Amino acid sequence: MDRSRIIYFDNLRIIATFGVILLHSAAPILYKFGSVTDVTWWTGNVYDSFMRWCVPIFFMISGALLLKPAKVEKPSMFVKKRVSKVIIPFIAWSIFYLIVQINDEMIENDPFLILKAFLEGNIYYHLWFLYVIIALYLILPVLRVYFATATRRNIEYYLILCLIVTSGFSLVAKFYEIKIDINVEAATGYIGYFLLGYYLHHYELPKFARWIIYLLAAIAMFVIIRGTYFLTLENEGILDGYFYHYLNMPAVITSMAVFLIFKHITFDLCKFSLFALINRASLGIYLVHPYIFLLLLENYDIHGHTVRAWAGIPLLSAFTLVVSLIIVLILQKIPLIKKIVP
Repeated sequence: MDRSRIIYFDNLRIIATFGVILLHSAAPILYKFGSVTDVTWWTGNVYDSFMRWCVPIFFMISGALLLKPAKVEKPSMFVKKRVSKVIIPFIAWSIFYLIVQINDEMIENDPFLILKAFLEGNIYYHLWFLYVIIALYLILPVLRVYFATATRRNIEYYLILCLIVTSGFSLVAKFYEIKIDINVEAATGYIGYFLLGYYLHHYELPKFARWIIYLLAAIAMFVIIRGTYFLTLENEGILDGYFYHYLNMPAVITSMAVFLIFKHITFDLCKFSLFALINRASLGIYLVHPYIFLLLLENYDIHGHTVRAWAGIPLLSAFTLVVSLIIVLILQKIPLIKKIVP
């Protein structure tokens, strides 16, 4: 057993990997408001709403692990070590899903349009994560300099700034149609999750504060579920995913709560070999699983509500997880190819 392991990070990574797949299996139902039964739509909405923390958790784990002020590295060395590990999968899977989209006639086989889709991040819905993680890795050497002298109060200031500028301004713009033009988004956004992961990992919150966060998370979950329904209803049945957005306040609060819950759980999921494999293959599973969904849909017409959605969504997710894991484990055994599923 690796004594340097942080057990709750592994637990979070495993649960978040399944959470992403569950979220993606529920998501298509949400675009069928009015064409599926109310029960089916609400089931998809509940599953999706309950999983809005899963992607932020990956950013938070990365921030907690990488924002180490005591660890001195030249920016060029850091970029070489970190970005290169992501660049190869990014390019390889972008090409793979580009071919898939061209074959399905979702992207026209035109060099300019292909380049445009690549630069704009419009090749496949899940690849946006790699665009963000590459950008965050590029700025991490700068953040490490900040963390070398930052006090707890400095970090809290930055986190409050992130919350106000990213979540607060978005709330005002959405419901009051006021766009606050203090343009500091470049310094906030997903960087806030990196900082939040570092902060929650390295500093202990009082038990009372944690229970306040858990209570707010329960309220936030209710807001996501009900708010998405009402906004979609107002939008004439076309999904309005404002409350689903990872940078809005409900998702931030629920992500904090899940992170803290797992921080204070000592159970080690990696004692079970299946979970240990999922932990080591999480990025590869993330990259592969949408293609499994596509194959099941196009060849067998299997989707999240092939059977009743309350059972169909988790069953489809579990099957897709296992198949994706098997594919990744096979790819990891092949020389050179294993670089695309680190």
